[in-house]
Amino acid sequence: MLYNILWGEPKTDNLGLEYLIEFFDRLEEYLVSKGMPSKKPEDLITTLADKPEALFMKGKPANLSNVRPAKVMRVGSFAKRLLGLDTAISDRDWEQQIADRIINEEFSSSDLRGLLRTDRPICWVTKYSELREVESTFPDSNERATALRDKLGLEQFREIGFLLIELDYPETVSLPPSFSLTIPTIFDAGGHAVFAPKRFDEEWGRAIDLKTIAVGMCEAVHGECSVNRHFDFKFIGKVTERRSEFYQYVFRYLSEDGHNNEVNVS
Repeated sequence: MLYNILWGEPKTDNLGLEYLIEFFDRLEEYLVSKGMPSKKPEDLITTLADKPEALFMKGKPANLSNVRPAKVMRVGSFAKRLLGLDTAISDRDWEQQIADRIINEEFSSSDLRGLLRTDRPICWVTKYSELREVESTFPDSNERATALRDKLGLEQFREIGFLLIELDYPETVSLPPSFSLTIPTIFDAGGHAVFAPKRFDEEWGRAIDLKTIAVGMCEAVHGECSVNRHFDFKFIGKVTERRSEFYQYVFRYLSEDGHNNEVNVS
């Protein structure tokens, strides 16, 4: 979790020393009070403190100059969080109906409402320009959805059938003055390992491509914020290829002597 086994580097470079010390203080307190837990090490992140959000967004600032943020998310989550359509996002038939309505332009930016966040008060984004590069490389919508899932390290969508949507933020000049992006840290990731060490990008974080285990697209995080009519969105497509669980994939990659292959920034 704290160490990247692909490159043999710590994944804490973007985190201020004071927050790393705070983390280990909380870890020590947890272990003393609970004894050595039987959980996987990555699960500790969500159980270490009463208020884990105190460690969110403590990475170094990401460069917003001439950058338009954008986000890839599941259609069901988009509809529930940002359109106010309340139903179970696991209902695939309902989700397909929403996707069809989006394709038919039955919703517009004026319908957007709610807060941009995950199950925690932070939100992950990438660069609008990089989404356009992937779009030009993968003109087929389903191939593009699968490629974006991989290149953004969206392991939660590793099964076939997920419907993805793109949410485009306003131009930087139209964002609130308080809006800021930070480079993700292990605490923002909540135990997920699908991001690369700092040395691959000094100004943004980088995901790990689920397909190639090379460095993927740029990523950053921001605090929860409201959406409005200045945001835009469009349907991407359906994920059509399954990926192994990331840790299983990495261990197989290493066992097949993949660690002797050169890993380049993609």
